[in-house]
Amino acid sequence: MFLRKSFFIMIFILSLMIMVNATALAYDVNLFKEITSKMVCLCGCGKQKIYECECQEAENIRNEVKKMLNEGKTEAEILSYYVKRDGQERLAAPTAKGFNFLAWIMPGIGLIAGGLFVNYFIRKKQNSGNNLMPKINDNNDKDSLNNLELKEIEEELKKYL
Repeated sequence: MFLRKSFFIMIFILSLMIMVNATALAYDVNLFKEITSKMVCLCGCGKQKIYECECQEAENIRNEVKKMLNEGKTEAEILSYYVKRDGQERLAAPTAKGFNFLAWIMPGIGLIAGGLFVNYFIRKKQNSGNNLMPKINDNNDKDSLNNLELKEIEEELKKYL
């Protein structure tokens, strides 16, 4: 009788523990990872993502995000709460609005401008290099080349043949 009673008590305690764990993980784990990966830690640990940082501040924020997710708040609500509280520095990437939009388009503009700049100077160098090369196709240059150096070339060939 005692074994039966203790067995049922153990089953009851285990089922309570499973229910408590299930309610603790009521939030979507993928959504939690996505939200905490979009925020950085400002404690001085190199602006690591909240999801990866191991400091106490990051742990507190992770717990707050879990609590907010359990309360049913959306990703946008959670992120806007932290932006209002800590500013844009909390976000890993700036929002594409207003002045921050430049942070999204400037790398592309810089690549295009750099490519045009390099292209311009390569073409300029090629055009200026063509003017410096002697034109061998002129008859006067051929004759002068043949007359002056033809004998020297033949003498050199005779030495080695």
